[in-house]
Amino acid sequence: GVQEILQRGILMEAIGVISYKGGTGKTTVSVALSLALARAGERVALLDGDTPAPDLLEMLGVEQEAIGLDGEKRKLVPVDLGNGLKVFSVASMFPKTIGAHWDDTQRSRWFRSCLSDVEWGDIDRLVIDLPPGTSPEFDHLRDRLKSTVVIVVTPSKYSLLDNGKLITHLKRRKLKPLGVVENMAEYECSCGRSCKPWGTEDVEAWGARLEVPYLGKLPFIDSLDGQVGRTLSNHDTIEALVRKATKQHSVAPWLQA
Repeated sequence: GVQEILQRGILMEAIGVISYKGGTGKTTVSVALSLALARAGERVALLDGDTPAPDLLEMLGVEQEAIGLDGEKRKLVPVDLGNGLKVFSVASMFPKTIGAHWDDTQRSRWFRSCLSDVEWGDIDRLVIDLPPGTSPEFDHLRDRLKSTVVIVVTPSKYSLLDNGKLITHLKRRKLKPLGVVENMAEYECSCGRSCKPWGTEDVEAWGARLEVPYLGKLPFIDSLDGQVGRTLSNHDTIEALVRKATKQHSVAPWLQA
């Protein structure tokens, strides 16, 4: 478990990708960030922490049955996508039409198990796609691991209103975000114009008022194949996030739960 990880001396930094509202594209940003970190040379574990609505495997084009079991070590085995990226999701335990409808205690127990009972191997960094709001998974991340978070918003008045509450909560818990990513900021309409259907709020100014670094904006990509995260992994905003993450050395190693 976690104690074994400590004894083996593996240092893993954790980044939670979070939003106070659903539908902002946390999973997209989680995938893009993980792919970019791996491309930068890190050994990355990507964990689908959104137990009620796990979409990571689908977004990466991974079959649910791909996650296995190491009978000798009695460990769950994540999917190794190569190039330094491994992924694990609760979706492998349920049919596509059924989610993990657990209470808070069950969700917290499962999340702890994902940290200690999955055979991650030697990993430099853990990226966690968290559920909306301050979930049991978020509380476990905050209380058990000295980690950081990336906040994903859209340029909507209500997205900023609710995520402002999240930032206030983070400050009270003394958890400083790496920054905020403005997702689905605009898209190129078939008419040739740049459209902003999700709102026109000034996210950069909002972040400055709340003293949270603005990392940049990502466009909306209308993709039917679910590969948006892969496409955006080369975007300047994701590259800026990677540079900030790899320069920050204040995140502590795993702590004993």
